[in-house]
Amino acid sequence: MRSDKKHGDSGGSGSDEGTSLATGRKKQRITLNDGKEYELEHLNLNLMIKIEDHFDQPMGELFEKPRVTHTRFVLWMRLKDQYPEIDSPEKLGEMVEMEQLLNYAEIMGVK
Repeated sequence: MRSDKKHGDSGGSGSDEGTSLATGRKKQRITLNDGKEYELEHLNLNLMIKIEDHFDQPMGELFEKPRVTHTRFVLWMRLKDQYPEIDSPEKLGEMVEMEQLLNYAEIMGVK
């Protein structure tokens, strides 16, 4: 039986809701301008390698002088597998307002 917990459906009141079994850490959640809540994948080594390869820069350099394109791409990489309807960084960009951008940068550890 398929469990659909996308778009803010908590699916219950369990205290481990949104907790990764691999790490035991809660996943971060963001709300996009469609008003729905989305759960972000953890930023693991494989994901970081894909991001480095995409920009041809080490992660440290990407976050040292972050650009909006970095933030959008990292957020998209953390969403795309769970939410196939967000099928490109450009689609995600349409769902993010300028006011939200600072919150997302902070979630990613970029200030």
